[in-house]
Amino acid sequence: MIVLFRLIIALIFLGMITGCGNQPEEPESGMKRGSDSALNDSLIKLDSLVRATKGKDNQLALTYARKELALAGRMNTEEAFANAYLSMGAVYTHLSG
Repeated sequence: MIVLFRLIIALIFLGMITGCGNQPEEPESGMKRGSDSALNDSLIKLDSLVRATKGKDNQLALTYARKELALAGRMNTEEAFANAYLSMGAVYTHLSG
């Protein structure tokens, strides 16, 4: 019995040393990696700038919305494009009204 116990402990210790079972984790859905995360943060900031300036300075808001659309093109995700076009539409609504 003691021999079996020592064998189990040795196998556990060996597994810890060799890193057995330590595989890199995949990010959860919706989370971005590396530069995608930075691009996503930039999109969020540009969206906030559009919301803060529309109605007050529509031309500046339109500039931010165009930058958001260009950045969405770099990210090339449906969500980024959808948010960018929503921002553009909101600015154009204020321009026409």
